[in-house]
Amino acid sequence: MSAEQIPPLPPAEIWKLAQRIGDSKPEATNRRTRRRKASDMKPKKTWWAWRNYVPMGTVTIIAGTAGVGKSTILTRMAADWSNGTMAGDLEGQKVTVLMAAGEDDFERQVTPKLIAAGADTDLIEEFYVEMDTNTTKGVATMFQLGDDLDDLRADIIDSGAKVVILDPIISFMEGSPDRPKEVRAALDPVAKLAQELNVAIVCVMHWRKGHGSIAEKLSGAHAWRDICRSYIAVAKDKQTGYTVAQQDKNNYGPDGDCWAYAMTQAPVEVETGDEDQWGNPLTESQEFGVAIYLGPSDVSVDDLLAREKRANDGRSNSDPVRKLVKEFLQAATEPQSSEDIRKYVNNIDGDGIGHNQSVSNMTNKLSRMVEQGEIQRVGRGLYSVPILASPFGPSGTGHRHEWEPAD
Repeated sequence: MSAEQIPPLPPAEIWKLAQRIGDSKPEATNRRTRRRKASDMKPKKTWWAWRNYVPMGTVTIIAGTAGVGKSTILTRMAADWSNGTMAGDLEGQKVTVLMAAGEDDFERQVTPKLIAAGADTDLIEEFYVEMDTNTTKGVATMFQLGDDLDDLRADIIDSGAKVVILDPIISFMEGSPDRPKEVRAALDPVAKLAQELNVAIVCVMHWRKGHGSIAEKLSGAHAWRDICRSYIAVAKDKQTGYTVAQQDKNNYGPDGDCWAYAMTQAPVEVETGDEDQWGNPLTESQEFGVAIYLGPSDVSVDDLLAREKRANDGRSNSDPVRKLVKEFLQAATEPQSSEDIRKYVNNIDGDGIGHNQSVSNMTNKLSRMVEQGEIQRVGRGLYSVPILASPFGPSGTGHRHEWEPAD
C-alpha cells in the first residue's frame, strides 16, 4: 500500500496519541545538585574496627586465591570482635557482627569455625532473605545488594552491629564483576551505607586467575580497588605453610604492613541429626579450621607472587628430576647431600641408568627448588623437605595474642 492509500486517522485518534506522548514525559524528581563550603564542615575522626587495617564507615576488601584460608581468617576476626579483643576503637567492648555466607553452609561450616575460634556466638548473626511464594512460605534465599540493602540497613540498626561481613561479595551482586559500571552500581550504595551508619563492611573476594601484581589480581575491574578504602591481599607461603596477609591499600593510614596466620584444626562437637533412645540429639567431634594470628611477617604477598612467577617462567613443576628429588627427600630420615641426591636420580633405573645430571645441573636445580619452597637447605650442601609448623591450639585472645610454640 502506498502512502497515498493510507487512510487518515480520525481526529479523536490523533487526540489520544497526543495525550500518550504527553504522558511519556519524565516525571519531576527531587534529585538536584547541592553545594557546601568546606569551612562549614567539621573534621571527623576515622574509627577503626581493627587498628590501621579495617576502618569503620567504609568498605574493606580481603582477597586471595581459593584455599588460602580467607574465610577461616574472617571467622577468627569475627570471634575477636565478638569478644572485644581486636585492637582498635572497638577493643574492650563485645560487638555484634552480621555475616552473609554465599558459599558455605552456616550451620555446617561457619558456626563450627566460630566455636573453634572461641567466638561469642550470641553476638554473631547470619543474615539472609526469606521469601514467600505461591507454594512455599519462608524459603531461605540469597541476599542481594540490589534488592535487600534497605533491609540490611534496618538489620544493622536493630542489632547494633559494628561489622558486616559479605563472603564472598560476588555472591550478593548482580552484573559482571569485570565491568566497572556494574561494580560501581552494586558497591557504591554499600559504601554509602557504611558511611551513613559508621560500620565496617568487609567483603571477601577471590583473585582472578593468571599472574600479575596484587592490584591486577583483585578482579577484572579496577572499580573494586577504587571503591574500597582498605585492601588486604592474602596468599599461602609454601615454604612455611603460613598464610600471609599484606595491606596493599589504605586511604586512612600507611599501607604495606604484612602479617601471618598459622592454619590449624580444632575439635568441635556437632549434631549428627540422629537421636538417642531418650530423644536427645547425638553429637560427634569433628575438626574445623582455626586461624592463629602470628604477628608481623618478613615475607610479603608481593614476595610470594614474585616467587610463584619465577617458578612458572619456563620451569615446569612436572620436571621428573624435581619429582624424584622430592620423593627421595620425603623418604629420607635425615638431610641428604647434593651428591647423594644426584646419585639417586642418575641411577633410578639401576646400573647407572637415570637422568644424567651433572654436578652443576643438580646444584642449579636444587637451588631453584629451595627458592621456590619445594625443598629446604639445612646445612652446607644438605637438603630436606620443608618442615611445616606443628599443630597449634586455638587462640582466645584475639590479635593482641603473642603466639608461643607448643612444647
